[in-house]
Amino acid sequence: MQLKNALLLVLVLVPFLLLLFSWLTWTRHDKQIVTGHRTVLFIVGAAATALSLLFYVGFALTSSAHTLAWLRLGFWTGVAGLVLCSFGKGRSRGLGLTSAGVVLVVWSLFAWTPA
Repeated sequence: MQLKNALLLVLVLVPFLLLLFSWLTWTRHDKQIVTGHRTVLFIVGAAATALSLLFYVGFALTSSAHTLAWLRLGFWTGVAGLVLCSFGKGRSRGLGLTSAGVVLVVWSLFAWTPA
């Protein structure tokens, strides 16, 4: 593995931990506060953020050249996660939004690194 890819993978640890804490906070505390459509939207947002992280990790490990289609897919999945995580409540919403925002920053860094 190249040093560039290793550094890009290290950047994934922060949003992954934030997303993990968001899920834990959601299941322990905030799930009882939010009802109805907001529950579904927050869960879909957290799942979209997780999917964007998985796209990022897989693409960083296997790609030798940046493919625009994968970059767009991962970035827009992260945007969907950012928008949908805003429907949560309490600490889980803050952690989810922060995680999705950091994922977008990491995708942007990956898009701007030379191939």
